[in-house]
Amino acid sequence: MQVDVIPLSLGIEGFRVIASDERDDAIEVAIETVLPAACCPGCGHAEIVPKERKPLWMRDIPLRPGKQTWLIWWKRRFACLRCMRTFTETRDEIPPRTTHTNRFDSYLSARAIETPYAQVAAEEGVSFYRVDKASRARAERTLAGRAVDPPTRLCIDEQSHLRGQVYNTAVSDPDRRRVLELIETRKRRPLQDFLAALPESTRASIEEVCIDMHQPYRAAIRTALPHAAIVCDRFHIERMVADELDKLRRAIQNEVPKGDKAPLFRTRRKLRKGTKKLTLKDLDDLAALFDDHPDLEVAWSLARDIKHIYAAPDRLKTRGQGSPIT
Repeated sequence: MQVDVIPLSLGIEGFRVIASDERDDAIEVAIETVLPAACCPGCGHAEIVPKERKPLWMRDIPLRPGKQTWLIWWKRRFACLRCMRTFTETRDEIPPRTTHTNRFDSYLSARAIETPYAQVAAEEGVSFYRVDKASRARAERTLAGRAVDPPTRLCIDEQSHLRGQVYNTAVSDPDRRRVLELIETRKRRPLQDFLAALPESTRASIEEVCIDMHQPYRAAIRTALPHAAIVCDRFHIERMVADELDKLRRAIQNEVPKGDKAPLFRTRRKLRKGTKKLTLKDLDDLAALFDDHPDLEVAWSLARDIKHIYAAPDRLKTRGQGSPIT
């Protein structure tokens, strides 16, 4: 290791570079403190004597692009002449029993704002969990300095993993677009316990809860948030209506003679399409189908009206005539 070959300033107050070594893939920098030792943490006595020095290796922000930087802090150990207690010096930038500096965590979390965690971990030679932990710590520090109003609306939906074999429940705040909790089941009791454990002011502020029509979710909300209105998710309602339309098509297809089944089968996807996605050919095929099966046309029109209701800017325009819903 050569002495003072790093022309860049270390940038950590209270430390100085005593030696360094630069290789193709990394930079090693030996540092020591320049501040006097503090008083004994046990008795507060200032009469202390140095005992030994031990090296502590830790990651730091890169001093040169593309190269990992490792700091080797030769920490001093002292002995108190009054209480005979030994202690090691500490500095705020380098927490005790750590493998990295605080500013390295800040560097990882800043990169993770615009870059995927896995990519940051691979490029910096750290684990995915190190990047995730740094990002969570940054978020907690940011939120700690803000006065966040309690949510007025919640979204509760299930998330499937392992090809639908494992289900979790995600509770989110749609107004702030952030996840509040991830519950490792979709059963009623864990969700009900989470909602009941919220602060009273938070529970009182929640006016609406949007769910996916899963009955245990409805029961949990009725118990923990009896004053909140339950709103069914638009996606699930439209999918349920489309499923009922397809069920009617299949029922008709099973009843008609064998030679008349083909038009019903060929238009199965066209019936589920949105109005804006239908081509002129699709409209002609549907018109021919509806001439033979008027009941299917009525059901298709009702399904289309459901989409128009959700697409309307306000309640007065849901019927297209400026009249309110009754």
